[in-house]
Amino acid sequence: VASPLPAITFCPTGGITPEKAPAYLKLENVACVGGSWMLPKAAIAAGDFGVIEALARAAARLES
Repeated sequence: VASPLPAITFCPTGGITPEKAPAYLKLENVACVGGSWMLPKAAIAAGDFGVIEALARAAARLES
């Protein structure tokens, strides 16, 4: 999609992992990334918001 629309920036979310995120963030047309890795089903089910917070903080520190 980016080739015919070079002025558009994206926020990819599908299949993004903490390991893949930096490569996406290096792309000029990617403003940010999202991913469900920050919300493990087990942590949600257990109400373990400490795990979710730690994963979200780590995601916020990701750099390209």
